[in-house]
Order: sequence, then C-alpha cells, then structure tokens
Amino acid sequence: MSILQSKLKQDITHRKKRFNYFFLFVVCAGAILTFFPFYWMITGAFKTQPQILKIPPLWWPSPWILDNLKDVWTQYKFSTYMVNSLFVTGTITIIALYTSALIGYVVAKFNFPGKNVFFICILATNMIPPVVLIISQYQLAATFHLIDKYAGLILPGIFNIFGIFTMRQFMHEIPQELLDAARVDGCSELGIFHTIVLPNISSAIGAAAIFIFIGSWNSFLWPLLVINKTSMFTLPVGLAMFNGQHVTDFRHTLAGALISVLPVILFFALFQRWITKGFVTSGLKG
Repeated sequence: MSILQSKLKQDITHRKKRFNYFFLFVVCAGAILTFFPFYWMITGAFKTQPQILKIPPLWWPSPWILDNLKDVWTQYKFSTYMVNSLFVTGTITIIALYTSALIGYVVAKFNFPGKNVFFICILATNMIPPVVLIISQYQLAATFHLIDKYAGLILPGIFNIFGIFTMRQFMHEIPQELLDAARVDGCSELGIFHTIVLPNISSAIGAAAIFIFIGSWNSFLWPLLVINKTSMFTLPVGLAMFNGQHVTDFRHTLAGALISVLPVILFFALFQRWITKGFVTSGLKG
C-alpha cells in the first residue's frame, strides 16, 4: 500500500507541475499578446512612415527618430490638447469622486423611504448604453448653450455610477457607533462626512479615481460632438485628426498615442496601490 500511495503522490505531483507549467505558458502568452500593441506603439512613434509600413516588419527603429514627437507636440498643437484633457479630466474626476462619496454616504448610512428603490434605479442607469442617451444629452447641451464650452464637456461626467456603488460598499464598513458619537459631540452631517467618512474611505477613493480618470481621459464621442473649436479639442479627438479618408499618418498617430497614454500610466502608478489596500482594509482604516 505504501508503494502505491507513494506512486500516487508522485503522479499527482507531476500532474500539478505540468498544470503549473501550462498555466505559466498561457499567462506568458497572454501577457505578450496584450503588451505587443503597446510595444508597437512605442517603437512606431520613433519610426518613419515607410519603416512602419515595411514588410517584413521592422521590429526596432533604426535610427530612433524624435521628429515625430516634436511635430505632434508643436505643429499639431498636442500641448494644447494635453492641457485641455488634463483640465477636463481632472475636474470631472474631482467632482465625480466627491458626488459619488456624498451619494454613497447618504445611501449607506441614512434610512429613508424608497432608499433601496432609489439605489436600484441608480444602478439600473448603468445598464443603459451611453450611445442611447447621446442625442438627448446633446439636445440638453444645445438648449443650455453648452456647445463649445468646457462646462458641456464636464457636466455629463460629474456623476459616476461605478463611483457611487464603490463608495456605498466601502461605507458599510464604517461603524455606525463612530458616526453616532460624532453627532452626540455636536458635529454636523457635513462635518462627519468630511472629517470621519472621507478619511476612512481613502482606499475606495483611490480605486474609483483610477476608473473615473481613465474613462474620462479616453472619452471620444461626446467631446467630438459638443466641441467644434480646434483650440478646445481633447487628446482623443486630436488623435482622430490623423486618420484621413484615404491615407493615415501612422507615425504621427503612434507618436500622439504615446503622448496620450503617458498621463494614464503615471496616474495608475500613483493610485494602483490603493486598489490593493482597499481589498485588504475593506474600506476601513485600522
């Protein structure tokens, strides 16, 4: 029996090793496939148009050309588009985080008639494809004279369903006794929200900030519809200018894409630790 058990254990060990190797292979292959477009964008930003279109492909720029980035930044006014995107996205992210936390606090910590129905209705709006609402949103923007104005870009994004849901889930972990003690001490509800609730959901704020920032940064259709002035274009709209009807300027498109993705990478690098911290702390400081 001992010999059979030993062989059985060895067989199980070998199977686990084979499975681990196979799983590692699949993960590595998936990582390579995922990273390849990013690699092609980086290298293509430093190539000439013929080098990008060359068959077989030129995997490494020879030589590295910086004129693409220079032309995009100066000649095609990407510096202006960058400032516009940073302003619009930063404003939307800050306001959306605050409104999400405030609504999440009300839904999580207050009891009022129809609270569950109200929250379900909020979540249900997330099931509606944004493109379905684009015509009505544009009509509202035109009615209130928000076309070609920064307010027209910002206002539709100041309420974020994902942010509200995230904040509500994290706020359930804040002890009700802590809030009641603050009320007994005479603290107002807004005071409780700013001094107790917000510091205790820093993990949720960091996690939601990443998704709100990236979603707003990559927004293309709405800025394309509501903005007609070139000086107010955001980066996604500015990138679309390189796609002509018959010819696409790949070298400038890839250079512009590289410039556009750098702030997202930086923002994610700064806030990604909050996602891990959020899973560990469940939204409550120790």
